[in-house]
Amino acid sequence: MPKESMRIAFVLDRYDAVGGGAQRWTHDHAVRLLASGHHVSIYARQIRGAPGEARTNLVEVGSAVFGSRRLRFAAAVQKLIAKENFDIVHDMGDGWYADVIMPHHGVRRYVYRQRSRLAHGLLRWARPLGYGLLPRYREFRRLERRQYDKKGSATIIAVSEMVRRQILSTYPIDPSRVVVIHNGTDTDRFKPEEVPSHSPVGGGNRNRIRAELGWQSRTIYLTVAHDFKLKGVDRILAAMAHLRGRGRDAGLLVVGGGDIPKYKRLAASMGVANDVAFLGDVEDPVPAYHASDVFVLPTLYDPCPLVVLEALACGVPVITTAYNGATELMTLPRDGVVLNDPMDVMELALAMLRFDEAEVSRLARERVEASRRPELRADMMHEKHLEVYRSIRAAKLSKGQGAPTRSGSGDFRTLPAKA
Repeated sequence: MPKESMRIAFVLDRYDAVGGGAQRWTHDHAVRLLASGHHVSIYARQIRGAPGEARTNLVEVGSAVFGSRRLRFAAAVQKLIAKENFDIVHDMGDGWYADVIMPHHGVRRYVYRQRSRLAHGLLRWARPLGYGLLPRYREFRRLERRQYDKKGSATIIAVSEMVRRQILSTYPIDPSRVVVIHNGTDTDRFKPEEVPSHSPVGGGNRNRIRAELGWQSRTIYLTVAHDFKLKGVDRILAAMAHLRGRGRDAGLLVVGGGDIPKYKRLAASMGVANDVAFLGDVEDPVPAYHASDVFVLPTLYDPCPLVVLEALACGVPVITTAYNGATELMTLPRDGVVLNDPMDVMELALAMLRFDEAEVSRLARERVEASRRPELRADMMHEKHLEVYRSIRAAKLSKGQGAPTRSGSGDFRTLPAKA
């Protein structure tokens, strides 16, 4: 056992090894911790695909008519963890009794504000009132008030400077409690094909997928999303219609488990049904990145999505928006385009038109080297988290009388010292 071996608990609503960004991030981090000799426990309502070496704990929240499920989950986890003796409790934004709180979803007020832009007519006018009235968002407010209580002591890890600014502008907490650690990706897995895509023979994944679709000569755009509405799949379809009107021979790959039948109908209504392939959830998205020329994510809000980092690591240029924290890791214009307004379809279409055959060919020559950047590497991110863990454990040990588990609400529980 390594000298610095720690007992680490992860708290999140759902754990899924192949789920959305936060779930995949947690799984990757857990696997790396276990490989380094640390002990990992997982607390979640649902658990799928957890590493065999991890200790799993299903959290029961009941089906009471009254009381919030999210708040019941946070309270239930607190009771369970208070009985344990962990060095670090790392919460992904779903509880409040933790040493580290990492809100992968960002700040709910900002998510709500951006979603309001999707409303129409009177609903859009009335929607700002909903944040204080709707039960779902009242629940989020209560949860975040405990997580970001100014008397709390939990370290807050923001996955981007954007999220850090939003936390500090919303809650009166000590800025020194909030540190920024961007997400990272596995650059040994997400990387350009061994045979460069600009080669006359192409790469294996690129040729295979293009041949299967009959899109050998097309400029192929890719988006990866689960929340189609927030991430702007409808706006990409509208932009594809503009491209068709301009004579661009283009195709769009859509990876993710959103409402595919609805969006297929939308694509048909826009006249681009034959230009779009909905692939659904895929276990390995790497071939889709290899087959594509440009990654597109006109998101209304994203703290630091893994999919952008995966695209960059695969050498694929990115079109996204100023409301995406991952843009902090992009070097413009080499890495792509950042849109000012996620709702402006014409701005999106013009950005997509920029990547004509000559531009795609030029970027293909540069992107292999551009993808080899340390700031994208998950192992470096993993090490930064370990530094936070070590600092917290050292502070606990310096108290000399056991290791208190810190709560975002400032509630200290002293646990017995380890033998």
